[in-house]
Amino acid sequence: MNIAVNHYFIGEREKAFSFLARIFQIDKLLAENLPNSNVLALYLGQAHFIRGEIELAKPYLEKALGIYADRAAAAMTLAALYAKAGDKEKERYHFNNGLYWDQNSRRIFDIFTQ
Repeated sequence: MNIAVNHYFIGEREKAFSFLARIFQIDKLLAENLPNSNVLALYLGQAHFIRGEIELAKPYLEKALGIYADRAAAAMTLAALYAKAGDKEKERYHFNNGLYWDQNSRRIFDIFTQ
C-alpha cells in the first residue's frame, strides 16, 4: 500500500492504480477463503479513497476502526475523507480520535489531504 500511496502523490497515478489492483485481487482471495476477515480493511479503505471511491471506502475504514493496530490510521483516513467531503464535524471527530490513539498518525491525515 505504501508503494501505491507514494506513486499516487508524486503524480504517477497509473503505477499507483496498478499496485491498488493487486490489493483488490488479494481481497478477492481472502473473501473466498476467509469470508469474515477484516485483515485488509484499512488498505482496502485507503485504496478506494485514493481511487476517489468515497462511498466504497467508508465501510472498510469503519471496520478498520475496530482493529486495534489499524484504528489510528483508519481514523485519520476517515478524517481526510470527510475533509474532502466538507463534513467538518466528522473530520474533527475522527481526527481527534486518531491523535488520541497515536500522536504520530497525523502524518496519514497530512498525506491524504495534500
